[in-house]
Amino acid sequence: MPIADAELAAAEDFRRTLASYGMESLIDLLITHREQALTNIRKALAALRADLDAQAASHRRLLSLLAARTAGGQR
Repeated sequence: MPIADAELAAAEDFRRTLASYGMESLIDLLITHREQALTNIRKALAALRADLDAQAASHRRLLSLLAARTAGGQR
């Protein structure tokens, strides 16, 4: 049995076990928290990307100024 099939079978077995104890809502809770965690990760990555983009722009400006000074000093 491929790993994905084994994982799916285990997940279904876990779901049936929880259902047999009347704990179906636990599955919904786990899924909700997973989705919230993914949302938080996406937000953090977007903020990191924005920060890195801002730093890159700042570095480009500094390199441009340095290049202008170097070119001006060599004349």
